[in-house]
Amino acid sequence: MLKIVNMNKAKTVKYILINAVLAVSVLLFVSGCSKMFRGKDNTEPPAKLEKFKPLIKVIKVWERDIGVGTRKLTLRLKPVIHGKHVFAADYKGRVTALSLDNGKVVWKSDTKKRVSSGPVVNHKVAIVGTTDGEVIALDTKTGKQIWVAKATSEVLATPAISGDIVVIRSIDGQIIGLEIGTGKRLWIYGKPAPVLTIRGNSAPIVSYDKVYVGFDNGKIVSLRADKGSVNWEKTITLISGRTELERLVDIDSDPLIYEDSLYVSAYQGRLTSINTKTGQVQWNRKMSSVKSLAADANSIFVTDEKSHIWAIDRNTGAPLWKQDALTARLVTGPTVMGKYIVVGDFDGYLHWLSKKDGSFVARKRADGRGYLEAPVSYKNSIIILGRGGELAMFRIGKLSK
Repeated sequence: MLKIVNMNKAKTVKYILINAVLAVSVLLFVSGCSKMFRGKDNTEPPAKLEKFKPLIKVIKVWERDIGVGTRKLTLRLKPVIHGKHVFAADYKGRVTALSLDNGKVVWKSDTKKRVSSGPVVNHKVAIVGTTDGEVIALDTKTGKQIWVAKATSEVLATPAISGDIVVIRSIDGQIIGLEIGTGKRLWIYGKPAPVLTIRGNSAPIVSYDKVYVGFDNGKIVSLRADKGSVNWEKTITLISGRTELERLVDIDSDPLIYEDSLYVSAYQGRLTSINTKTGQVQWNRKMSSVKSLAADANSIFVTDEKSHIWAIDRNTGAPLWKQDALTARLVTGPTVMGKYIVVGDFDGYLHWLSKKDGSFVARKRADGRGYLEAPVSYKNSIIILGRGGELAMFRIGKLSK
């Protein structure tokens, strides 16, 4: 299920829940109003997992319970690797640094806030966003709080770091540049959000001195990281349709940069390749996705709204293969792991697929509460955080003869 928020009343808890597969069942909750509108529920049942002969062996290297996870909320609390450590946060505000080698806890900091995004880390700070619209900076080595800054509203997108600047995206469409040492606001840029929007935001992506941000109106913008001024702006999906639901074209997937190309996808929209220097569209194809993208030298890997996994030619946009055996399993975005890509699903299964043809090569069940965010790749391993708060590392081993 995708969650939609009415931006005219964003400070109260009023959501529209729509079916992520067919977008036909709608629940509109309004504070102080008991009216409910529901369409016929045509939800497609999750596909049953097909048996196959594993071609690789997957080994769990370590696992650690780092807190309550995301509970039942659709928060993008994705772990991040920096140096010899991995950093992760849970909804109750506990941020943890662990050793990559063995998962041993280096430090744990309780912010006492409801963390809704992050962390993002450099050699000085680890930064998270909160549901109260705050941005919290912790010392990377000790976990000690350094500063707290105020955004304009709830922070659901993972912040980004460009040199001495932290870039924040809040749910009301504002992009803010903060001084990394103090949290002082340096600049702000924003676009008004549509009346209805999917709950969630595309994270700002930094490349050199530029910031790339996708908005809820189907536009993507390139900004200067130091000033917040616009380099270029491009519409990748045109708004059409009679109803507000039909007109949803949110860019909730984080943009992906590979070499000189920027790849971005939108709900009820397109997968688009853009030249990062000029802002010119190189190709696009119809595809609806709000999941993170992955890439290698030849392909872009996408999980669409039906939980079908695609390999798309990176240079032309032509489809190379599609794997639809995980239909309606609420599959995460893909992560490249050597010769394979890895995704998680709602039932706690991790699936390894061949990059060559999308066939399954391994499967392992880990966090029974399922996964929301794609794994993080590290050498010949992945690290993934489950909804239940289990952080784990998996590595490919050798099959027994």
